[in-house]
Parts: sequence; structure tokens; C-alpha cells
Amino acid sequence: MKTVNVALLALIISATSSPVVLAGDTIEAAATELSAINSGMSQSEIEQKITRFLERTDNSPAAYTYLTEHHYIPSETPDTTQTPPVQTDPDAGQKTVAATGDAQTPARYQSMINARQSAVTDAQQTQITEQQAQIVATQKTLAATGDTQNTAHYQEMINARLAAQNEANQRTTTEQGQKMNALTTDVAAQQQKERAQYDKQMQSLAQKSVQAHEQIESLRQDSAQTQQQLSNTQKRVADNSQQINTLNNHFSSLKNEVEDNRKEANAGTASAIAIASQPQVKTDDLMMVSAGAGTFNGESAVSVGTSFNAGTHTVLKAGISADTQSDFGAGVGVGYSF
Repeated sequence: MKTVNVALLALIISATSSPVVLAGDTIEAAATELSAINSGMSQSEIEQKITRFLERTDNSPAAYTYLTEHHYIPSETPDTTQTPPVQTDPDAGQKTVAATGDAQTPARYQSMINARQSAVTDAQQTQITEQQAQIVATQKTLAATGDTQNTAHYQEMINARLAAQNEANQRTTTEQGQKMNALTTDVAAQQQKERAQYDKQMQSLAQKSVQAHEQIESLRQDSAQTQQQLSNTQKRVADNSQQINTLNNHFSSLKNEVEDNRKEANAGTASAIAIASQPQVKTDDLMMVSAGAGTFNGESAVSVGTSFNAGTHTVLKAGISADTQSDFGAGVGVGYSF
């Protein structure tokens, strides 16, 4: 059977607390360290190989089982070592957080605190479990040496280390409790600050709401006045439109009347020209029947008439006319020559 001395135990303890870079290999891969052991090696070299094997396997229980089964270390019924449980007081944080009066925010912060406490407790419990496994493995190895004095010495070292670790855990727990109390105090202060800001904002919003309501009422009144003014303006516009239409009708009628008068005047001028155009009886003749025509500015007229000698020195002349405006005209004249 291959055996190890007490110095190997120190190496195993050191390996359990300080894993190296190559840790994490499988047992089969790390077993190459053990297969290199031969009868020509010194005890120190054998211990280094075993320590190397433990380092590469992360000091796993399976690695110790492998060493035991292959008689690198002796087997022993494991002892149990009791460790003081970690005490936490979640009620302190709950009371401080609940004092804020906010049901939703305290619940959120309380869940954060509970999660943090649970994580701390789990981490400490895991660390304690690992320490127990290391202690059991070390106790088995120490018991296998058969050296009562060295076994008691290393047991004292292990107990001292465990006590120191428990004391460190207790300090950590106390510090965590202080931090959690500080956190709950900060949460309460922050909630108080946020509540004050919220009340201030609500008061400001209430004032702005009143001002907005007054502005809306003022705008409603202005809108009603504007609507009335628009209605009055629309009525005036309608009246003005009606008056404009009446004026347009009158102007159109007047324009038509002026146009008719212009045409009749032009036709009358054409009638006068037509009558004046009739020739007169000669001196030696008794009577003459004549006709004439005239036009002026787009209007036309025709005329017929007669002239005769009433005596040696007297001439009579008469004529009638009709124009394009369906008007008739007549004229008569007498002349005396000497």
C-alpha cells in the first residue's frame, strides 16, 4: 500500500484552499500524475504528484475516492463537524421599509433585501459545506497516519481555522446586516424625498389645472363672442350681397336702357339723314315724288316724300321715314325764293 506522511496533509490542506490554473481536469486526465509514481521516487516527490492530482481535479470528493480506492490514502469513516448556523434578522429591514407607508415600493425593496440575504446565506452555507468536506477528507488522512500527536496537532489547526472562518462569517453577516439596515434607511429617506416631491408636483398640477380651467372658460366665452360676431358679420355680408345684387340688377337695367336710347338716337339720326337725302322738284316742274336712305352708327332708315311748286316763288316738301328700331318719322317744309 502506498502511504503518505504528515507533510502531505499540509500540502492537501493548501491545495484545498488554493486551486491552480490547471484545475478542472477530469480524474482520468489528472491520473497521469499518479501513473508517473514509481518505487524510485522519494516520499516528497510522491506527495507532490498526489498534490498535483488533487489540484487538477479541484479537490473533488471523487478525487479522494479515487485515491482511497487505489490505496494512495487510507479510508476512514468520516466524522461530522458541526458549524454554528448563520443568524439573520430580516424583520429589521422589513420594519424599516414598511414604515414608509408605500405598499408597492417597500415590497419591491423588501424582495431585493430578501434576495440579497438569501444569496449571502446560500454562499456561506456552500462555503461551510466545502470546508466540512475538506475537514472530513483531512481527518481521514490524519487518522490513517496513526500519529496521535500529529493528528491532534492538525485537528487543532483545523478547528482553529474553522473557528476563524466562522468568526469571519459572523463578521460578514453583521456587516451585511449593517449594510441592509443602511439600505433600508436610505430607501426610507429616498421614499420620503420622493413623496415630498410627489406632493409638491401634485399641488403644482392642481394649481395648473385650476388655471387651465379658467383659461378654458375664458376661451369658451371668447369663442361665444367670436361666434356671435361671426354670425352678425355673416348677416351683414348677406345683406350687402343682396344690396349688391340689387345694384347689379339696377345697373344692368340702366345699361340696357342707355343702350336702347343710344340705338334709338342713332336710328333717329339715320331717319333725318334719309329724309334730308330726298331730292327737290325743279323750278319748271310742278311736283316730284322722291325716296331717300340714311345710316348712322350702326342704325339705318329709309324715307319717301314729295315736293311741288305751290307758286312762282313757293316750294312745299314733305316726307316720312322708318328706321331699324321700328320707329317712324315725318317731316314737312316750305320754301320761298325771290
